[in-house]
Amino acid sequence: MTSTKTVLVLGGSYGGARAARILSETLPPDWRVVVLERNSHMNHVYVFPRFVVLPEHAPKGFVPYTNMFTPPSTSDSSANGSANGANGQANGVNGGSSKSRNIVIQGLVTSISPHSVTYLSPSPSYDGVTDAGHTIPDSERGVEEHTLPFDYLIYALGAGLPTPCDVWGEPPSLPSPARGSKSGGIEWMQRHHETIAAAASVAIIGGGALGIQFATDIKSHWPEKSVTLIHSRQTLMPIYPGLHDVVMTKMEELGVRTILGERVMEWPQDGDKVKRIKTAGGKVVEADVVLACTGQRPRVGLLKGLANVDPVSGRIRVRPSLQIEPLTQVEEIVSRVEGLSVTENGVNGANGSSHEENGEKETGLGHIFAIGDCAHTPAIQAGHTAYWMGECAAHNVVKLINAAEAKSNGDSKPNGHANGHANGDAKPNGVKTEGDAEVAAKMKGDSTDVQPVVYNGVELETYVPGAPAIKLTLGLTDYVTHFRSGEIVQASDGVPDLQARLMWPSVNADSLPDDA
Repeated sequence: MTSTKTVLVLGGSYGGARAARILSETLPPDWRVVVLERNSHMNHVYVFPRFVVLPEHAPKGFVPYTNMFTPPSTSDSSANGSANGANGQANGVNGGSSKSRNIVIQGLVTSISPHSVTYLSPSPSYDGVTDAGHTIPDSERGVEEHTLPFDYLIYALGAGLPTPCDVWGEPPSLPSPARGSKSGGIEWMQRHHETIAAAASVAIIGGGALGIQFATDIKSHWPEKSVTLIHSRQTLMPIYPGLHDVVMTKMEELGVRTILGERVMEWPQDGDKVKRIKTAGGKVVEADVVLACTGQRPRVGLLKGLANVDPVSGRIRVRPSLQIEPLTQVEEIVSRVEGLSVTENGVNGANGSSHEENGEKETGLGHIFAIGDCAHTPAIQAGHTAYWMGECAAHNVVKLINAAEAKSNGDSKPNGHANGHANGDAKPNGVKTEGDAEVAAKMKGDSTDVQPVVYNGVELETYVPGAPAIKLTLGLTDYVTHFRSGEIVQASDGVPDLQARLMWPSVNADSLPDDA
């Protein structure tokens, strides 16, 4: 195919935003990065549970992309861009000055082929869209759709949020284009706040971080409410040794009732005024409001016709370099029969060929990477792991581009190199680690001598996750941090807005007001 000199990043959250920023700083001058994101603002989802309880802080949870690539100047603070080569005018969320080659486009992806995507503009059709695999009503197909070609793709669409935090989970009551907008998200939080505020009792199903944060925040803010947390396991947060006892002690202090080791078998009907829940052990819980905090759904539907999706985790299988693993021939046939394939040219549609190098089969899909919660890796699903994956993928894209351009120019060495690494010292074998390499390798089930990935003669960075770490709020002021080393530190100096503005510099938005 003819090069468009475009690197497309799908999704502008923690991993996608980091990848895009690195690409904008390290790509050759005649290349550009395009971020395609369904939301007008970066959704800082870690503060969403708190802002449902304290909606006056909600504007801080939606971070503008206005200056993502170019900090504002006195003469030119923002401008809308267009996607060169796209079918029609891109709906720009801007993302830089008018002179910038890098842009952010707001749109919802409807299909992916090996070298292009189609996407839906946010107005007027967004309000008919659901979050179940980016489903588009038949009546809306072809309306406001555009095609955008790319040379490299970083797929960073993550996972769908549990219902209590999913601003895309139900159609908004606001006029179009509320879906995907800051105003729509703030209104969503306000409505859910009012529902919880009016309830005398709240039941929370799921004792992960989200469920714990909701339970302790609600009980801290409304101590008069009855709050019950139901979890299917006997231990909370089991991958963090010692954290269970800390959390249980705090919930007992607050007066949160806990039911552990009980799986919910009967869910309440939506129309019931009082919700009734029954567990496998026969326990019955009644509540005015039920919050289901039972995990995430990886957004992988768009790549099911290209990538190998793990049947257990539901996530996209990737190489250690974060390049996607393509379907086998049998899987491709099954995918086509099931109507899941999203390309007319087959799995090797990127260049129509594959070859053997260093004993590994290479396909034409080595230009597609997957990062974050949608990628099947040993890492925990978290924003900070997506961040380091974004770094690794961006570095590898730049390495491949530089090597290809050097080869086309007849140079013996690549034109430049990818600086930096995924939060760790570069090892002789090319492994880039997040945290301690030995601990990460044990998590992965192999030795520290992780083999490098060589693709088209280029040695790529290899992502190896570090040991799990987490900061968990336990009410409006208390929190606990479990460090990679296993150390647990508790504190009581938390602030109501969770310092949400600390996320804004990640997209050059620190100089903008809360309502931007």
